[in-house]
Amino acid sequence: MNLTEAKLKQMILEALKNSSPRSFGIPTPDEKLRSDLGGEMFDRIQGADPEQSEILKQSFDLNYPRNIKQESLDPILEEAGFKIYDISKYTSAPTMHDRYNSRSWFKGTPFSVGSVELKVTYNIYETTFRYSVETTTKNRSSKQTQNIASGTFEIPPMFELSLKTDQGLRDADSIMLSKEKQAIEKALEQHK
Repeated sequence: MNLTEAKLKQMILEALKNSSPRSFGIPTPDEKLRSDLGGEMFDRIQGADPEQSEILKQSFDLNYPRNIKQESLDPILEEAGFKIYDISKYTSAPTMHDRYNSRSWFKGTPFSVGSVELKVTYNIYETTFRYSVETTTKNRSSKQTQNIASGTFEIPPMFELSLKTDQGLRDADSIMLSKEKQAIEKALEQHK
């Protein structure tokens, strides 16, 4: 069997995909904290209530991973009277992409006078995640667009963010909402 360059690359990628940081001698956050604090102190922290344990670990190690409460835009917007605009009724083109996604929710009849559209756009470029949130209000003779939020996040190494799946979109929503939830809720107050 001849080992081609392409086959070797594939084997390396599969090995990396199936490995963990420990495979490369990188300790897990708990192992690092245990070595910094000592076994006895770490065991006391572990024995505390799970929520308290997490807070204690984060207080001893500022880089200890934090759980981000996974939130989605859907319940926030539904509570404000918005409904998702299902584009699949009107096109057979794929609407989920690895690096781009745009979704709209409407309050009122979509694209009609008096309707309000909330549009969220996500882009991933190399290791940067970009987002923008805007509302468009349709009047008789014009449309009024308001930028609610926009920003970027650096995607950490060994973290994969894809917008092609529903779970990936929920992850993107959580990341964006961790920074912009208050701005979105404030904007939604204007359209009640």
